[in-house]
This record gives sequence, C-alpha cells and structure tokens, in this order.
Amino acid sequence: MRYFDIAEFDCQETGENDMSEEFLWAIDSLREECGFSFVITSGYRSRKHSIEKAKNTPGTHAQGTPAT
Repeated sequence: MRYFDIAEFDCQETGENDMSEEFLWAIDSLREECGFSFVITSGYRSRKHSIEKAKNTPGTHAQGTPAT
C-alpha cells in the first residue's frame, strides 16, 4: 500500500489484524483518487473485542471490511 501502514488497521483492544487485502488495496486507490488523507479511526475488530463480543453476529469490522 502506498498511503497506509497496515498497523493503522490493528484491533484497538487485541492488536490483531485480519483485514481484507482487497479492501486495503481499494481504500488505498480511493485515497489516491481523492487526493486527501483519511484518518483510520477503527479498522479491524477482533471477535474478542468488547464491541464484537456484545453482538449476536459479528459486524463488518470483524470481517476485515469495515466500510463495506
């Protein structure tokens, strides 16, 4: 990736990272097209993360595709 460091997407509670490679390349391309930076506030979220553990079904963050 050109614009992001993979660590920006690490789970904030566990440090795990299982982001979709396809998603990462897509967001990097989008950043290129937009011409301005993005702040990653929440990327991957482990199923052990307190927010995910409270859900009946894991959300898109736990699937490695937080913005889809």
